[in-house]
Amino acid sequence: SGKTTISNYLADASEISYDYRPTQGVRILEFDVSNVNVKNKQTKVDVELWDCSGDR
Repeated sequence: SGKTTISNYLADASEISYDYRPTQGVRILEFDVSNVNVKNKQTKVDVELWDCSGDR
């Protein structure tokens, strides 16, 4: 349902692929986001995004 595509987009991990390849288990992406406003102060945030399989 597009979880991997949005994960890749947010993490700048790769170009968008139109080939369907289901995620096996879980894939963890780590990246930084700069210029986040926290209590009126600009800061860098470390993000850990879990891309989980859609299997039931």
